[in-house]
Amino acid sequence: METMVSYRNIEKQYGGDFALGPVSLELERGYIMALVGSNGAGKSTLFQMAMNMLKPDRGEVRLFGQDPALQEKEIKTRIGYVADPVLIHPYARTVGEAMDFYAEWYPGWGAALCRNLMERFELPVSAKLRKLSTGMKRRLALTVALSYRPELLLLDEPSSGLDPLAWLVMIEEIGRYMEEGAGTILMASHNMDEVRRLADYVVFLDRGRAYGPFEKDALLTDWKRIWTEELPEEVCAGLPGTVLLEEEPMRIVTDDPGAVQAYLAQKGRQVFRSQALELEEIMGFLTGRTEAASRRSKEEKRA
Repeated sequence: METMVSYRNIEKQYGGDFALGPVSLELERGYIMALVGSNGAGKSTLFQMAMNMLKPDRGEVRLFGQDPALQEKEIKTRIGYVADPVLIHPYARTVGEAMDFYAEWYPGWGAALCRNLMERFELPVSAKLRKLSTGMKRRLALTVALSYRPELLLLDEPSSGLDPLAWLVMIEEIGRYMEEGAGTILMASHNMDEVRRLADYVVFLDRGRAYGPFEKDALLTDWKRIWTEELPEEVCAGLPGTVLLEEEPMRIVTDDPGAVQAYLAQKGRQVFRSQALELEEIMGFLTGRTEAASRRSKEEKRA
């Protein structure tokens, strides 16, 4: 498989307050990878490095196997980039003028596709760029990025500011882009429903560290909360694949539900039900935040 995006041991220091990395990630052609994390976790920094807008202190970035600092023009004609905040054309006055400029810049520009996207996103040709709302700017950026069917889409919070109907249009159009067979997407999102619908792989970013990539479907299958009867300490001590024990009622958070259920059956213990964890919860456990919070809560109760 062709590697479309590669970050190798990337590090970036911002004063004394924040350090990103080391981060190593690879994204192959034909897949969608989602970067998930809070504001300031380093998501936008990774996009800016890919676009040669920011240099890493250490490590290297490669797109299509090329250095974005050395082959910048060639690389950017193959990429659709939706920044956060959205970058608006500095000289065009209207949406139509902006589209005319981009049509000249990108060799693969599809005029008919652009018109269709503008219609679906309800984006008037005559709309003044300086008067566009945040959501309308996002619609414009998505229209531009999708109109020339780039090999790679870099989407930094693509749905930020979109109303629910525009969000559904975005989901549908991204799905159509991927169905055509040549697309690859690296995206950052706070919207977990968006991640669940679109992503093949998920990377959690937290306090400058990267956890993953993980196969999204495997995460949602493997991580479960299992309700069972009260267990004595000796049974609890032998539980396999247990991330956390919760009491009243007794629940087991696990990343290996098959092993847990087989163990409980062997001990003659009843399982009442099981439920898949949400991605937000899984992120909390993988980054250590949820487990630490749980320990603190129990210690406070004992005190």
